[in-house]
Amino acid sequence: MAKPIEQLITELRGRRTYKELSDDCDGIPSTGRLSAMVKEGIESYPAVNSIKGLAKGLSVTEQDIVDACSVSLGFLQEGITRQAIALPNGAEKLTDNQKSLVVSIVREFINANRLAT
Repeated sequence: MAKPIEQLITELRGRRTYKELSDDCDGIPSTGRLSAMVKEGIESYPAVNSIKGLAKGLSVTEQDIVDACSVSLGFLQEGITRQAIALPNGAEKLTDNQKSLVVSIVREFINANRLAT
């Protein structure tokens, strides 16, 4: 489920400091930039290397970061994801948790196939 980037970072940061999270992102974005993204929000999409770093540090896909930024910038409605839109007909009756689980399972299959090749 897409949520604002500020919320995504806060929730997935866990108990890590911004410094520790930045280190997990290979230093991009910086500690200060991470803090500013959460406290001040964003006014534009981050640079590609920041999106890649955030995805790595937060253990999500780059598309998850782009979706979260899209929610923060008002281009995507909170709770809607590209994956959720692609779910089969009738999926709208599933709970949010069930939809997230379906997307997680599909993502694991995709990752397993990527590793196998």
